Amino acid sequence: MDAVKELDQLIATLDGAVGHTVAANGAGDAIERMLEAPDRATRVRSLRDSPALVRFRAELVRGAVRTDTAARSLRLVRQLVRTLVATGG
Repeated sequence: MDAVKELDQLIATLDGAVGHTVAANGAGDAIERMLEAPDRATRVRSLRDSPALVRFRAELVRGAVRTDTAARSLRLVRQLVRTLVATGG
């Protein structure tokens, strides 16, 4: 099914783009003690096993979502993510 393949490729693209941690340095934080605190790290979780994505995939496979529309939408989102990652945006 083309839409399921697009969904899998989008999730793989997102997983590859974020790695496992994202540094959060508190830039722009007005609280002085937060600015002086050591940098924090935030764990990024994959969407692959999220309940919402599992339900979406099930509805997609069941035919409750138009596959042609879903495939085009997922392809567009994946292209957007790749562009943002490539440009650092």
